[in-house]
Order: sequence, then structure tokens, then C-alpha cells
Amino acid sequence: MRRSILTLALPVVALIGAAACSDVAEPRPLSIDLSADPTTVSIGDTIAFEAVAEGFEIIRITVDLDDDEVKTFEYPAFTRASANFVHSYEQPGTYDVTATVLDLRGGEVTDRVTITVTVQ
Repeated sequence: MRRSILTLALPVVALIGAAACSDVAEPRPLSIDLSADPTTVSIGDTIAFEAVAEGFEIIRITVDLDDDEVKTFEYPAFTRASANFVHSYEQPGTYDVTATVLDLRGGEVTDRVTITVTVQ
């Protein structure tokens, strides 16, 4: 009899364990959103940039400002990270600013915004 009780108890324990394991959250897909305000400026005007990333174990956001300046922000494996900074351009033209997020597993995602700089 005692052997029957143990045999019946083991499947119940296994089912409880399986249910608990199914509650574990899946990693979020890696994403980044780059914004700039304003996107059309005169030479020397200040632009506010924000890069917001979500995912699993984010370790770096890199922003290439398309004028030989690159900003890098490091994180200790966050699921959400943001980088806020200001920048100004000294030459007229169109600049394709690129933000790239990198996660601990080597995943990368990129977003872009175009800045137009005019002569005053």
C-alpha cells in the first residue's frame, strides 16, 4: 500500500513543477527607439537625443552622430535602458544618426533618425 501512495504522489509533484516552470517569462525581443528634437536646426543649435532600448540583458547603446562623433553607453545587463544627451552640428548638411543596442547574447538592433542642419 505504501508503495502505491508514493507512485501516485510522484506524478502530482511532477505536474506542479511543470506548471511552475511555465510561468517563467520569455526574454523580450530586442528593440531600440531613437528620437531627436528638433530634427531641423541651424548650425550650432542644440538637439536633444533619446535612445530607449528594451530586451534581455542589454549591455550597450552606441549612437553614431554621422559627424565623426560616437557616443557609447554601457549597462550591466538591463532589460530596459535609455541614453539621453544633447549635440550640435557645426556644418550644414544632412546627418543620418544611428543608434544600435547590443545584448549579452550578441544580438543587435538599429534605429535611425535624420537631422537637417541649415545655415542661419
